[in-house]
Amino acid sequence: GVRTLGTLLPVHDAPAGTPQVPNVNGWGLPDLKKAMQGPGQFLGRMVAEIPGGTRDIWANNISDEALRARQQEDEAEQTEWENTKQKRGWQNGLPVSASSDDRYEYETGHNREISAHNFAGDPLTDQTYVGSLTKLGDGELVLSGDNSYHGSTWVRGGKLTVDGSLMNSAVTVDGSGTGYINPVTHRITTTGGILSGTGILQDVTINAGGTVAPGHSSGTLNVRDISFNPGAIYQTEVKTNGENNRIHGSGKIMLNGGDVTVLLERRPNMLSADRVAGFTGQQYTILSADQGISGRFSGTDARHFFLKASLQYQPASVTMRIDRNGTTFASVAATPNEHAVAAAADNLVTGNPVYESLLDSTTAGEARRAFRQLSGQIHADIASTQINDSRYLRDAMNNRLVRAGGRYIDADNGVWVQLPGIWSHASDNTAGYRASTHGVLLGLDKACTESCQLGIITGYTRTSLYGNSGAKAGSDNYHLGVYGSRRWNDLSLRAGGSYTWHRFESSRQVKYGTQSDYEMARYGAHTRQVFAEVGYDRHTGGVNLEPFAGLSYVNFSNDGINENGGAAALHGDKQHTDVTQSTLGLRTDKTWKISKKTVVMLRGELGWQHQYGNLSRDIGLRFVSGDTAFLVKSVPASRDGAVVKTNVEMALNKNAVLSLGYSGLLSQHYQDNSMNVGFRWRF
Repeated sequence: GVRTLGTLLPVHDAPAGTPQVPNVNGWGLPDLKKAMQGPGQFLGRMVAEIPGGTRDIWANNISDEALRARQQEDEAEQTEWENTKQKRGWQNGLPVSASSDDRYEYETGHNREISAHNFAGDPLTDQTYVGSLTKLGDGELVLSGDNSYHGSTWVRGGKLTVDGSLMNSAVTVDGSGTGYINPVTHRITTTGGILSGTGILQDVTINAGGTVAPGHSSGTLNVRDISFNPGAIYQTEVKTNGENNRIHGSGKIMLNGGDVTVLLERRPNMLSADRVAGFTGQQYTILSADQGISGRFSGTDARHFFLKASLQYQPASVTMRIDRNGTTFASVAATPNEHAVAAAADNLVTGNPVYESLLDSTTAGEARRAFRQLSGQIHADIASTQINDSRYLRDAMNNRLVRAGGRYIDADNGVWVQLPGIWSHASDNTAGYRASTHGVLLGLDKACTESCQLGIITGYTRTSLYGNSGAKAGSDNYHLGVYGSRRWNDLSLRAGGSYTWHRFESSRQVKYGTQSDYEMARYGAHTRQVFAEVGYDRHTGGVNLEPFAGLSYVNFSNDGINENGGAAALHGDKQHTDVTQSTLGLRTDKTWKISKKTVVMLRGELGWQHQYGNLSRDIGLRFVSGDTAFLVKSVPASRDGAVVKTNVEMALNKNAVLSLGYSGLLSQHYQDNSMNVGFRWRF
């Protein structure tokens, strides 16, 4: 910050106490270097208003010796004046007959007497001839010198840090101020503020709203006597290595109530360790007094949602023990996945990094965020996405078998290619994911007879998946399938099957509280599916209609999951998911002949998709640092959904057909949309 010197208080370049200091303007010669280090003298009450974001350091040894010297002069003058009054008989005032010279002398002496009683007074303590300091503003003022002024010091805003000494000043902290005292001061009373440090104090009183927080992270605040009154707060920080902040009294400690607030050392990146030290079961001495401790605190506050602190009182000390309270991790979970992770974490042991990191939670909300980060839902989302996307491979095969206008679109042999693009989103108001798939599909058809058709399909697609809490995954998908159909007049039977090899890579950025970890996994998986469909053609006024009913079975299985990372890494055994679906719907198409060689066909389809059995999309996992398995769920499948499709085809000549299609699935928890461009060549 920038310091503005509104008042240049006198400083001099001679050591304190040097006789015959040059007397210019009453005290010393200006020393600009020292002036930039703050005042060297207080000539009354100094008000230091330090704005927020500013840190000002006063390194001089601030005294009020000029005032003490002035006091000696004034006392000498006052003694002389008292002698004059007694000698002249003026103790009770001037006689009426006094001369004008006597009146002038009396008035001058009397004014000096009044001035001496009020000179450089400290209005907060009624002291005279003392320098004093009031700290205002939200910034920080640092006193690093050996300060010897005798007036009071008040912190009424921001922070006062005393790295030097305050041998003679009574320090009071109130409002929102924070006072750090190190190493020596006199008497301190706090009301609403915070007193901290590792210094040596005399008598300390903590009133209602006041807080004493000894040490700097750890350390001992030494006092003579200290009293805690009702509403006072004693704040101590503890560490897993047994260290803690404490207060030691060379005299007595009086506990008239007040509360003990416990701050656990925030431990970053525990997840990167195999094992960490824990707080539970540890004991800490927070108070000790040479002449004994009387009374008790009103209560304790561990400031951590799953921990409690209990106090044990001895004649000359107070110790504190940290333990788990009765709140389990699982009891604060709000969703099934949170509950599954929390229940597994409850079974971890003390010292486990995941377990200890959850004990750092200060609120239920913070714990729930941690559960979500730890869940590994992305692996269940991967399975769900591949099961949902499997319908597009079925559709590609089935579309080659669908007849229109009483004949196959390409009854002859031919090859075809499709470039699908799929965008999907799943959500159940707690956690979801979004995914996209792009690639290429290639097929070869062969007409066995006028009523029979066979085909083979292959292709490659790439899926990108983005889960909740920053998790993501990608997969390379390699497809191979066969399909065929048989027609009996207007009745058609179509069927097919496919096998897909998946190669997944996933990553999770685990981040909650002060913890962070990065988990990665690479593993394989497979999707197998078969389908069958029956359709019946009807021809009405140049429009073809086909009601249809289809049934499909999909099996997804993985080869096991092993994440690489820290303690939050997950392991999953080989698992599989089976899905059976039916679709009832209606197809329609109409053909227009644009020219001798060009034909345009418009298709439409509307269907109702129904899923049988269990709708859950879940996967079993466990922490690599633990043994308890838990079940993580992706967004559940919807029992029913609407399928909408449209397609435009153009026969460029008798051999080439270009197509553009759309397909969408709309359901309660899941929606997807796809576009595909296709080309067929008949030979």
